[in-house]
Parts: sequence; structure tokens; C-alpha cells
Amino acid sequence: MSRRHTSRAQSSVADSSPVPGRSTTAANFPAYEPPSCHLNDAARSALRTMPNSRDTTAYAGCIKDSMALLGTSISDMHERFRLQRERLENLQRRREEKGIAEKSADEERLETHLEEFSAEINEYTMQTESSFRDLIDCRAELEDQDKALEDIYSAASLQATEQISQRTRSSRQQAGVLPEDDDEDEVTTPTVPATSKRDEFRKLRADKRTEFESMAVYQRYALDNDYAGFKKMWHDGTQGEDGPPLADPSRWFGPDGQPVLARVAMHDDLPDAADGSDDEIAVAREVISLNCPLSLRRFELPYSNRKCKHTFEKSALLSYLPLRGQVQCPQTGCAQTFTRAKFDEDFYLDQAILRRIERSAQASRTIDDMDDMEDDVLESSNLEGDSELAIQSQRSLRREPKDER
Repeated sequence: MSRRHTSRAQSSVADSSPVPGRSTTAANFPAYEPPSCHLNDAARSALRTMPNSRDTTAYAGCIKDSMALLGTSISDMHERFRLQRERLENLQRRREEKGIAEKSADEERLETHLEEFSAEINEYTMQTESSFRDLIDCRAELEDQDKALEDIYSAASLQATEQISQRTRSSRQQAGVLPEDDDEDEVTTPTVPATSKRDEFRKLRADKRTEFESMAVYQRYALDNDYAGFKKMWHDGTQGEDGPPLADPSRWFGPDGQPVLARVAMHDDLPDAADGSDDEIAVAREVISLNCPLSLRRFELPYSNRKCKHTFEKSALLSYLPLRGQVQCPQTGCAQTFTRAKFDEDFYLDQAILRRIERSAQASRTIDDMDDMEDDVLESSNLEGDSELAIQSQRSLRREPKDER
């Protein structure tokens, strides 16, 4: 501390010490009032725009993109395992048909690879599923944050309106427009001290977090449209297009709240359906058309209903739904009802259907390429026997699954 500052401090201490002959009675100060600084118009306007800020929107976009990547990853992972296992089964079946006891090099290599892959895929599946639920938690936290800001803004706006109304009544009374004993003056809202908006925000967020965590796991995740789409892509990659339908959402989580994850094995042999020991056995395969039942055209943006599982083209579905009221599901035999007001809640973009459309288009391109190759063989060969042999060779390649490791 400088010499000048030291002298000032000593002078201040000397001034505060009692002086002989001076009264030391405490001054009659008014009662303490906490500082009051309510939000002005500019602050309230800034508070209103915070939920729609650029950072919040970018964060929500990152969560959405991450969900899409996790869904694609788990579908690709299980699809590759399934295709390689089918290829191994084809090799084993052909060897048995030919009566050959010794395994080929490709068969031994696939067996070794699938044994290692089956252990890895279970670990990655658990990590991916857990990460997806974490993203749902982050999105819920972001939505609760926006809701808390909106609540604070609404309360601040209401308080400002009441203060303006109170000042207006006081001014009119002072101007003689309203009598002093007017009944309107009796309902005047007392001035409320300003509170910390930061503390209000933290309390609201804590309350909403407690409310979210108190929900059952089934409500938090199984009823979430994004999680339903994730489960469907996962199931589609595991079972393929000819597999059984996805289990009901009520069976996605166990009594302990943990997800029910079917472990992948090298040979997923289902138990005998006669003993009824496995409730997951489906007696019928799931047949899904790639054409919208409303527009009768190939899907471009397929949206599936979370309850009845039926899928429609988004544009056709929005045209079908009335602006008010509800309408029955257009799928024959379905009694589920839809409303436009709950479209975002009840429908979700079905990524699994989009992947099936992509695979179908890829298969069509492969067949066209094979046909072109057959035509080239016929044109370039002069021997009829050689041409027929080449065509049969190309057809066998078309039937044999590719190794997509």
C-alpha cells in the first residue's frame, strides 16, 4: 500500500473513533431494504431470444446428428455380422452337399473371424446403446433449459406489466383522475423485490432434472421416437428383411431398468417353439412394403407411427391428416387414430425403411450390371457351350453373398 493510501486509511479510522464531548447515540436509519433491479425491456428481450440462440440450435443439431450416426453404426455392424455368418453357413452347406469332410481355407478363416467378431459386437452394442440414451438425456436437459428460460421470461414480463399498471394507477390518482379511495387501488400489487434470475434458472433446471429422473425408464426411452427408430435400425441390421418383427417397447427394458440386450453368438439357434420358453419367437415374418399405402409410390421420407408401427410418406400423411380433429389410420384393419397436432410426437422418420430402400436400389443396380455382363459374354464367345458356362458362372456369383468385412 502506498504512503498516500496509508494516510487515508489512518484518517478514516481516526474519524470513526469516538470524540470526547460528542454524542455516540446511534442514528435513526431506515429499515434495510434489499437492492432492487428488475429486468428492463432490453434484458427481457434478450432473455426471450436465448432459447432460440445460435448456440442452442447448434447443440441440438449436434445431438440429432450423433443419434443418426449411432443408429447407422449399430445397423451396419450387425448387418455385416449377419451377412458374413450367412456366407459361412452357405459354405458349410455346400461342403456337406458334396460330402467333403475337410473345411476349406475360407470356411476356417470365417469361423475364426466370426468368433472374434461376436465378442466385439456385444461390447460395442452395449456402448452404442448406452451412448444413445445419454444423448436423449442431453436433449432433455437442453429442452428443460429452454423451458426454464421461457418460464423466467414469462414471469418477468408479467411482473413488468403489473408494475406498469401500478404506476399508471398511482399517476392517475395523483392527477385526480381516480379518487384516493377507489376500489381499484385496493387490489394494487405490492412492489416485489427483484430476485436473482440466475438463482431462479438454477432452481428451475434442478426441479426439471429431478422430474425427468423420477420418470420410469420405459417413459424416458421406450416412448421416445428417436430411441424407437434406433431400436428398429438395430433390429433390422440383426434380423434382415425376412426376420421377425421388433418386440413391443414394453419389453425393451427389464424390471431393474436395464436394457434387454440380446447377445450375438456365432450361431443364433432359436429354441424349439413347442416348449414356449422363449417369448421372443415370432410365428410370422415381418413383411414391409417399400411403397406408401397412401400415395402408392416408393417412399422418399417414410414416417412410422410409434403405436401402430405403420409407415407412410410424410407429404401424403400430412395431406391425409385434417387440420382439426382426428382420423383413423389409413392402413386396412387398423383402429389407431391420428391427429395433426401430435404429428411430431407420434411419428418419426424411419431410418430403417430408408436403409431398405437403399439396399433395394443397390440390388437392382447389381442385377443390371450382371445382366450387362451376361450380354457381353454372349457377344464375345463363339462357342455355345462356353457361353452357357460363363452365364452359369455369373449367376452363381449373383447368388453368393459378398464378404463385407
